[in-house]
Amino acid sequence: MKKNKGQAAVEFAITLPFFAVILAGLMQLSVLMIHRVELVFVERAVMRYMTAEGEERDGDRVKSFAREIAGKSGLKGDAVECKISAAGVDVPSSADPFGLLSGIAGAKIELTYKEKLFPAFAGISGKQDIEFKTTIYSGSGPALQFKIKEKAGEIWDSLSQKH
Repeated sequence: MKKNKGQAAVEFAITLPFFAVILAGLMQLSVLMIHRVELVFVERAVMRYMTAEGEERDGDRVKSFAREIAGKSGLKGDAVECKISAAGVDVPSSADPFGLLSGIAGAKIELTYKEKLFPAFAGISGKQDIEFKTTIYSGSGPALQFKIKEKAGEIWDSLSQKH
């Protein structure tokens, strides 16, 4: 029994680096997951800001709002890139037989966030940072609402004439 005195210390010294790497990996993964959720929060806040009634909003105001909200939610505001472009809805007639979605326009917002990796994982992966991207689309509400009411009225009229 006395010959095995140092065995536990040696086993601990051998396994300690593996546990440290696993623990650091879990911490890195947790940080990345939290920042991904925060980016989705920013995305939704930007869309609410764009579609809210009130003053006219141009691209620069929306981008500065996105960075401000990102900073408040725990992300680095400077690391958030916001790209806004017009997006029309082009739906095939087989998917929209009544033409409810024709001529509807909106906006496409792409948010990109870069998060630096811990130095150990940057060395292992060969990358200094990881990039998250998210995209959300909006449709112009009033045009869609009136179009649906108009088409619903036409459909109702055609159905009531058959009976």
